[in-house]
Amino acid sequence: MRSPSWRCIYTLSGHRNAITGVAFSPDGQTLASGSQDQTIEIWRLDSGKRWYTLVGHSNWITTIAFSPDSKTLASGSRDQTIEIWDMTKGKRWYTLTGHQDGVEAVAFSPNGQLLASGSRDKSIEIWNMNKGKRGFSLTGHQDRVYSVAFSLDSQQLASGSRDQTVKIWDLNTAKEVQSLTGHGDWVRSVAFSLKGQLLASASKNGMIKIWQKQQEQWVLSRTLRADDQEIFNIIFSPDHQFLVSGGGQGIIDIWDVQKGILLETIKAHESDVFTVAFSGDGQWLATGSYDRTVKLWKQ
Repeated sequence: MRSPSWRCIYTLSGHRNAITGVAFSPDGQTLASGSQDQTIEIWRLDSGKRWYTLVGHSNWITTIAFSPDSKTLASGSRDQTIEIWDMTKGKRWYTLTGHQDGVEAVAFSPNGQLLASGSRDKSIEIWNMNKGKRGFSLTGHQDRVYSVAFSLDSQQLASGSRDQTVKIWDLNTAKEVQSLTGHGDWVRSVAFSLKGQLLASASKNGMIKIWQKQQEQWVLSRTLRADDQEIFNIIFSPDHQFLVSGGGQGIIDIWDVQKGILLETIKAHESDVFTVAFSGDGQWLATGSYDRTVKLWKQ
């Protein structure tokens, strides 16, 4: 298997501070970027031009996510809130409050009914998007929660924490069902493959662990290591064959998931790559960096 040859098609400039989140709309029309400058920019994929700006947070935006129908965007911030944006009107819809410290991660369930948020307050909140209200809390991490990801069937949630663990939660019972250990540093990112049988977790020290589901338990399949760099974010390609990690020194690595080998290293930015995202069709890769730019890559 050969790695795709990625070319930078657009460099998107306009943010005044580090890019902390990028997300493609599932309908393939737009890209959203969130920044420490407290704004979200919406970009058109057909032209690479800025469409409009969303303003409402009072502190750094740390994370963004689109709903499966592309009609809603969620953004989490160090201001302890989650803003819900109506993308059909380009306006704020409502605000979710309840965390006692900054929000570090948000994710929509694949069925669109739930939103999960992870926080520096060590908790995870599950929100009912049909009602726009908090459903229940998941507690058990001993430190900040940096990343959350739903399973394909929307029945489980994975969370990564500064406490160096990955926890698996049953959303029907609101209980922890497994704690995955072995990382020697903060777990900054977790991601499920789109077929749901693989879970990846990445830690600050450059270690990526691939977990495989066997008889309802997640078992370590292989460990990948990014040489001499931190990892901030990971994402599976939609065909689940590749894993992309964004790391320190402007580097993105492309990994062959099945073989467990590094296929390609790209010097993508002038500074740390905080966030990476694939478009739904796998044709576009977005990277966001401390250098204040977003880059759009294509095969």
